Amino acid sequence: MAQKHSLRPMAQARRTATRAGTRLLTSRAYDLRSTIIVAGSPRSGTTWVGNTVASIPGSAVVFEPLHLDRVPLAREAGFTWRTYVRPGTRWPAGEHALDEMLRGQVLNEWTAREIPWPKRVTTWIVKCIRMNRMLPWLSERFATRAPLLVIRHPCAVIASQMAAGWARPTEHPDPALVADFPQTRSVLESLETDEEHRAAGWALDTLVPLSAAKPHPWVTLLYERATRGPEELDTAFQRWGITRPPGLNERMRVLSSTTTPSRNAARLSPLTGWTKQLTRDQIRRILAVTHALGLDFYGEDPEPDESGLGRWGLSI
Repeated sequence: MAQKHSLRPMAQARRTATRAGTRLLTSRAYDLRSTIIVAGSPRSGTTWVGNTVASIPGSAVVFEPLHLDRVPLAREAGFTWRTYVRPGTRWPAGEHALDEMLRGQVLNEWTAREIPWPKRVTTWIVKCIRMNRMLPWLSERFATRAPLLVIRHPCAVIASQMAAGWARPTEHPDPALVADFPQTRSVLESLETDEEHRAAGWALDTLVPLSAAKPHPWVTLLYERATRGPEELDTAFQRWGITRPPGLNERMRVLSSTTTPSRNAARLSPLTGWTKQLTRDQIRRILAVTHALGLDFYGEDPEPDESGLGRWGLSI
C-alpha cells in the first residue's frame, strides 16, 4: 500500500503537467527556433543528457515522441521504429507530425513523463532515440537550435540494452538506406547473434549522421566526454546562444530516470561496466560489426580512439 501511495503524486504531477503544457502551447506563439533536439542510440545516455540540458531556465523535456505504441500521431504519420529519410525528401505527413512534436504540442503521460510539475515552457528539449537516421534531413527541414547528437561506446550501449531487458532489434535492410550506404548490405546480411544485431543498430544510427556533409548542423557529444563535467557541454551552449546554467553541474550528478536498477546495485561504472558484463566473444562480435562499417573509433578500450575520431572529423 505504501508503494501505491508514493506513486500517486508523481502520476498526478504528470497528468497536470500534460494538461498545462497542452493548454499553454495550443497557439503558434512558440518559436521553433528555441527547441533543442537530443538524439542518440537507445541506451546511449540521451535521457541523462536531456535532463541535464533541462537545467536551462524555462525548459522542459518532451520524452520519446516517436514511440509508435505511445504516440499515435507517430504511427499515423508513417514513422517506423528506425525511420531513415534522405535529405531533400518532401514528406508532408511526417513534417507536420514533427512540427507538432518539436513545438511541445504532442503531450501525454508518456511524452510528459520527465516534467515533474506544471511550468511555463519557453524551451522544449525533445529527447529521442529514433531520430538519428533522419537527423540530416530533420536539420534541413526544421529551424531548431543546433541538435545535440550523443554517441556512446557500442559495447556500453549494448550491455545496457541487455541489462534493461530490451528485446533484440532485428535490422532489416532499408532499401533507401542500403542504396545510399551500399557498404551496409553485406554486413546486415551476415548478422547472426543477438549482439551483432544490436551492434548493427548502433552502427546505422551512427553512420548516417556522421556521413552527412560537413560542417554538421548539430553538435556531436561523446558520452565519455560528457561524464567529465559541465564544461564538456560548453560547445553546445555556445551554439545555442545560451549561458551555461548555474544548476548544470548539480543536474549532471542526478541519475537518469531510465537507469537500470540492477546496474545501480552492482555499482558498475557507466564507462567501464560493459567490460564486466559482456564476454570476450560478445565484445569481439560487436566490434567486428562496427569496424566493418568504418566506425573504428571505439575499440576494446572504454575511451574512444583519437585518431579514429579524427577520420570522422571529431575530436576527443
